Amino acid sequence: PMSRLDRLLTLLDVGHNSLIKKAAAQQIGDIQRCSQGDPSILLSKIFPHLMSKKWETRIASGIAMDGICSNCIPFNPPILHSDSTVSTFETDDGMLSFADFDVEKVLKYGKPLLASQGKEFDGQLEGLSAAERIKLQRENLKKRAGLEFKYDDVKDSILDEDLQSEIDSIEEKKKKKSREEEEKKRSEQVLQKFMEKKEGEMSVRELNRAKRKAKLMMKKADESVNLQAPQKRQKIKNEVIDQPKDEDKVLIESNLIDEIDENEWPFETLCEELCFRLFDSQWEVRHGSAIGLREIIKTHGKSGGMRGGMREEERKRRNERWLEDCTVRILCVLVLDRFGDFVSSKAVAPVRENCAQVLGVLLRFLPSKRVNSVLDILISFQEKSRWEVRHSGYLGMKYMIAAG
Repeated sequence: PMSRLDRLLTLLDVGHNSLIKKAAAQQIGDIQRCSQGDPSILLSKIFPHLMSKKWETRIASGIAMDGICSNCIPFNPPILHSDSTVSTFETDDGMLSFADFDVEKVLKYGKPLLASQGKEFDGQLEGLSAAERIKLQRENLKKRAGLEFKYDDVKDSILDEDLQSEIDSIEEKKKKKSREEEEKKRSEQVLQKFMEKKEGEMSVRELNRAKRKAKLMMKKADESVNLQAPQKRQKIKNEVIDQPKDEDKVLIESNLIDEIDENEWPFETLCEELCFRLFDSQWEVRHGSAIGLREIIKTHGKSGGMRGGMREEERKRRNERWLEDCTVRILCVLVLDRFGDFVSSKAVAPVRENCAQVLGVLLRFLPSKRVNSVLDILISFQEKSRWEVRHSGYLGMKYMIAAG
C-alpha cells in the first residue's frame, strides 16, 4: 500500500488542478514540521518533480521545498576555538568570484541557453567509454558557462562524480531495456515449459488458471531480482517507544537510518546539483533549478557553505565565498539565457525571471560592497546589443530593489 507521502508526491504530478497540487505541497511541508528529521530525505523525493516538464508541478514542488526549508532547524555547527588549526578553504575552494567575471567574455565564449530538449547531445556520447564521456562533458560544461577563457583550473572545482550522473543515466537506460527484453524472453520460456508439461492433462478452465499462476510466479521472481541495495551508508538507531502498562518490560524500536555528517551543511549537495543544472539545455530544468535554489537560499542562505570545525571568522568568510560563487553562476545564466515565451500579447522569460529572484535573495545576505559590485554588473548589461541581456539587467535590478 502507498504511504501518505507517496500519495502526496503523486498528487504533485497528476493533481487535476493547481489548487490540489498546492494543497499537497503544503502538507509535505507539514510532514517535515512534525518529524523535524533530516530534510535531505524529503528533498530527494521532491527533486524529480522540480525537474518536471509540467509548469504546475514545478511551482508546486517549489511550494513544498519552501515548506520543508521553513520547518528545518537552522544549521549551527560547532565553532573551532583553537588557534592552532588553519583552514585551507580560501586557497583550495575553486569557487568563482566577481573579480573574474567579465560580461563580454561570457557572451563571446559562453553557449546560449535556448529551449532545446538536449536530445541532439546524446549522440555525442554513443560509442565512448566512461572516461571519454566524462572528458567530453567537462569540456561542454565550460563552454556552456563561458568559463574556458579564464578558469583553466575549473576542473579542480568540478569532480568526475558530478558528471557521472548523466552518463550513468544513459547507461542505465540501455541496461534497463536489455534487462526488460531478457525478462520477457525468460518469462515466455518458463510459461511455455509449464504449459507443455500441463497442457495434455488439463481442461480449458484449468489451463487458463495455470497461465495466470505461471505469470504471477514469474512476476514475483522478477521483483526479487530487481531489488537494489541502498546507496547511502546506513546504521541502526534504537528508540524507546510508547510503553505498555507492564512496568517490567521496556519496548525499543530499531530503525535503519542514513548516516549524517553533522559538520556539513545539509543543503550543500542539493545546491551543488541545482547550480550545475542551471546550465542545462532544457529550459524546464533551468527553471526548476532556479526555483529550488530560491527556496533554499531564502531560508538558509545565512548558513550556506558553512562547515563544522571552523573558527567564527572562517565560517563568515566561507559563507560569503559560497554566496559570491552562487551569485556569479546566476549572473552567467542571466547573460546566456535566450528562452522566451508568449502569453496573450506579451513576452515572458521564466528562467531569467526566477534567476533574478534568486539574485535578489542572495543579495540579502551579501555585504554592501558585494551588492555594489552586482549593481555595477547589472548596469553594464544595459550597454549590450542583445535585448535578452538588457532584459536580464532590468529584472536583476527589479528584484534587488524588492529585496531591500
